[in-house]
Amino acid sequence: MYTLITWLKNRKMLTATLVAVYMVFILVMHDTFVALSVWIMEKINADRYNLAVAIGSFSVLALLVWYVKKKLRHYRQSSGIKTAFFTAMICLIILHMQALFVVNIEIIHAFQFGFLALLIYPLTQSHGRTMFYCTLLGALDEFFQYKVWHSLGADYFDFNDIVINQLGIGIALVLISIAGVPTRPLDVKQWYRLPELHITALLAIAITWMLQTGRMELYARGTGQAWLTLSKYPDPLPFWLQLRNSDIIYHVLTPTEGLIIVFLIIAMFYLYDRLLMRQHFLQFSLNGSATSAPGGQVKRIFPSKAR
Repeated sequence: MYTLITWLKNRKMLTATLVAVYMVFILVMHDTFVALSVWIMEKINADRYNLAVAIGSFSVLALLVWYVKKKLRHYRQSSGIKTAFFTAMICLIILHMQALFVVNIEIIHAFQFGFLALLIYPLTQSHGRTMFYCTLLGALDEFFQYKVWHSLGADYFDFNDIVINQLGIGIALVLISIAGVPTRPLDVKQWYRLPELHITALLAIAITWMLQTGRMELYARGTGQAWLTLSKYPDPLPFWLQLRNSDIIYHVLTPTEGLIIVFLIIAMFYLYDRLLMRQHFLQFSLNGSATSAPGGQVKRIFPSKAR
């Protein structure tokens, strides 16, 4: 992974092109994958399909746990921070599968956007910024599905999908740091120059203006004036819903719940950057003769004294 990220980092134009092509692939192929999933489910029975996907997903998670333990045995710097964030992501994915999934194949979002994180990280060299831009692209994907591809069939803007995207991104970002890929420190004193802060401010202004002018609604009010309605129901749905003709019970995140969770996960990975950098400089100050990339192993930069 270290070699791949470094190779992509040194070829930024190629990497940006790969990101664009991959996003188009996700947008265009979404319905094809959905149709394939439905076809398989009809062939082998929905319960068996869900069970097979669950077994496959937990097998992948088990492999990732093994990989993380193996890596952290050799590269111990910031191992506590990395273990804590990795464990948090695993627990949140399991919780999401239990509470927010209708069918288990929705886990594919985590793999799709985890791979996207591997492509975007070489461009940002920051876990927080990668999470921000991947989330933004995930929201764009969801917007196209809701407003463009399925404007008549979709009942709500699906924050459940955006959150599982983020959890897949989070797993990929922790694996990147565990593999020893360096992080570029953000200049805290120049925080007001961060492009993502400007993008967030513009989005906040646009959303506020749309809500105030009636061009956007959280719930359908029947006025017919809104260009974007996040839920086509007039009121929030019950907390737990049951899939028709099934025992499956799930929760649909409201726009307020979704936005809060999305921003908290983004903030988590800006914090992750800060914690890794802090640990890096602490390690350097305690170890005058050694340094390392914030995500990786310690490397000597001064010759050790002969004993």
